[in-house]
Formats: sequence, C-alpha cells, structure tokens
Amino acid sequence: MSLTHTQIIDEAEARLIQALIFNDIKSLRRVVHPEMVFTDESGQTYIGIEKIPYLNPSVLSLHGREIRSRNITFFTNIAVVNCVEKRTGAYLNILFEREFRINRVWKFNGRQWQLIAATLVLLPEVASEKQCSYK
Repeated sequence: MSLTHTQIIDEAEARLIQALIFNDIKSLRRVVHPEMVFTDESGQTYIGIEKIPYLNPSVLSLHGREIRSRNITFFTNIAVVNCVEKRTGAYLNILFEREFRINRVWKFNGRQWQLIAATLVLLPEVASEKQCSYK
C-alpha cells in the first residue's frame, strides 16, 4: 500500500521535529536542504543550514510540540505546510511554552522531500480576563 502525498509530508515533518528534539544533526541533514532559507520571529533571515543559530542546542533546546492546526497545500513538487504549534523548550537556557505560526516549504528533490524554507512567527499571548483591568 502506497502512502498519500499528505502522509509522506506528515512523516517528513515528524522526522524533522524528532531530529530537532533529539539534536540529531545527521537526521536533520537528511531532511533539510543545505541552502535552506529560514526567517525567525524577529525577521532575521538565515541562508544555509550551517548559519541557523537555532540548530545549536546551547541556543535552542526543543522539548516538545503540539500541533494546534495545520494545512498542507501541494504544487506539483512543492508542499507548503502552514501550522500553529504549541512548543515547549529552552531558549538560551530560559524555559518557554508558547504558540508559533510556522510556514514550511518542502520540495521533492531527487528521491525525497527536503525542507527548503521556513518562517517562524511568535504568536502573542492571550491575556486572561483576570489580567484585564480596563473593565
């Protein structure tokens, strides 16, 4: 039984996140194109897997993620994944638990899907009713 395109991208996304959580650089290099373009939440753009500081475990340690919503759109040999993820981890040794809007672009390259671009946007925290003092 062959997998659907969506199932294949689901598996590629799972391998990517597992490689990030376990800091498995060898697996990461298999799913990420060497000249990947990454834009972080501050708007800084990095070109090339070697230049992305978030792949250094002393900068970012991802502990887990929960997919809140996700949409996958295909354009022949390109797959665009738009999702909202709740991520937990440590950034510069400071623990965090936040939601991010993430856009990842995958390209079928030779015999496999590779991540060629990603954008990460930090979503604002929602203030609770108790924190609102303007009523």
